[in-house]
Amino acid sequence: MNFGDIHAAGAPILMAVGGCVVLLTDLASKRSATRKFGTFLAILFCIASMVCSYTLGGQLRTAFSNGIAVEGLVVTMQILLAAIAAITIVASSEILQSFHLPKGEYRALILLASAGAMVLVQSLDLVNAFVGIEIMSVAFYVLAGYRRAQAASEEAGAKYFLMGAFVSAILLFGIALIYGSVGLAMKANGLELPQGYSFTNIVTISKAIHQVPGFGTSPLFLLGAVMLIGSLMFKAGVAPFHMVAPDVYQGAPAPIAGFLATTSKVAAFTILMRFFTILAGADTGAAINVVVIGLALLSIIVGNTGAANQKSIKRLFGYSSVAHGGYIVLGLLASLGTESQAAAITAVTFYIVAYAITTIGSFAVVAWLGKDGEDADAISAYRGLGKRNLGAAITLGIFLLSLSGIPLTVGFLTKLGVFMALLSAGGTWVAVVALIGSAIGLYAYLRVISEMFFVDSTQQETSSTDGASKLVAVSAATLVIVMGVFPSQALLPSFEASVTAPPVSGDEVK
Repeated sequence: MNFGDIHAAGAPILMAVGGCVVLLTDLASKRSATRKFGTFLAILFCIASMVCSYTLGGQLRTAFSNGIAVEGLVVTMQILLAAIAAITIVASSEILQSFHLPKGEYRALILLASAGAMVLVQSLDLVNAFVGIEIMSVAFYVLAGYRRAQAASEEAGAKYFLMGAFVSAILLFGIALIYGSVGLAMKANGLELPQGYSFTNIVTISKAIHQVPGFGTSPLFLLGAVMLIGSLMFKAGVAPFHMVAPDVYQGAPAPIAGFLATTSKVAAFTILMRFFTILAGADTGAAINVVVIGLALLSIIVGNTGAANQKSIKRLFGYSSVAHGGYIVLGLLASLGTESQAAAITAVTFYIVAYAITTIGSFAVVAWLGKDGEDADAISAYRGLGKRNLGAAITLGIFLLSLSGIPLTVGFLTKLGVFMALLSAGGTWVAVVALIGSAIGLYAYLRVISEMFFVDSTQQETSSTDGASKLVAVSAATLVIVMGVFPSQALLPSFEASVTAPPVSGDEVK
């Protein structure tokens, strides 16, 4: 281990250290002024993590015996994860204050969950990916049930833990099957293990796929790959592994729900992009394509249909998360084609960034309109909001239009990019079915907009003291419009290098 290794892994290290420092600072003092300093301290570590990630831009580095790799995609996602953590900490002040919840532990859990997500994002070896998933997931389970006095929150945490533990076992078994299949295939064909790599390393798996005849269709590898993909899809909330997501989002406080919905998707889909990169152009038969197409279309249809009849806006966003997971999977499907891979990965990355901004903002509105720390969850509470609180109604309306993919919002551009990549990969009929599912989702979002602007209500305007959530929501809505009208290439990663060829540790991409 050298300074280059520490620099490459600096972002998750800073977040992990920050979590420990914030927790110890809170435990060491009983003074409220010192505890309030914990928020500033946590945000400072988030900023430090962003800066560390930014300094790695334009490079391709491997570290810790090729267990992690940092490239343009990783830099983008690490900055996004750190930003989500900082925003969540800021937006959670009202809920923590109203219910006298422990603040130090909360901030520490946010930072540690983000550290685990960053480890997952960086992982070039599936064993490291498993470690990152577990660090992230354990913190998620506690956060989902953080309001211990509320039955819905306890239920959310328990459901998330039970399902998550089961899926972790499947993931580990899938990794073991891939390890065995790669090792047996390479030894049987006289292929040497690349120096410094293991049989669970993505570079080694790529070598086996592309150099061992028939390996891509071997039952052992396909079973392991399907178990790996399915487990990561659960972490991303994709159907049919979505059942716990709406319950968790409804039971958890709005800032936590936004954090869970975005961080999990950023981390899971990033490692999936890296895994799908090595499958591009490989002879894996129809198995992988069938699985991916089924997951994508099922998520879009189930998510949009489920959102259409919800009475809880947090459950609506939960099903919306399922549907948008399906659209991202469509981009992954397009990335399996060698000619459409670059466009597909770019479209998926832009989609993830835009989704994170929109979802964080949407849940921030729910917290903003709440009272005494309670979220404004019932859709009936939004009836006539345009007359009672025009600013909040417009802000939420922008997010709903973006989620439905209406032009002049970033949601339109993200869907357009994914569908264009899918069409270039020859997935015309898949795109048509997905568009039909999108039409169903349009009804779900427009129904809420109709309630806000075209239905009268006898409810009186209530003043909110949650200025932090208001600031987050308005800022996110502004970004949704700006990115929709002027899409920024600065948010897109650089693809000058690929992890499919073994990079040299510390070398920059020329």
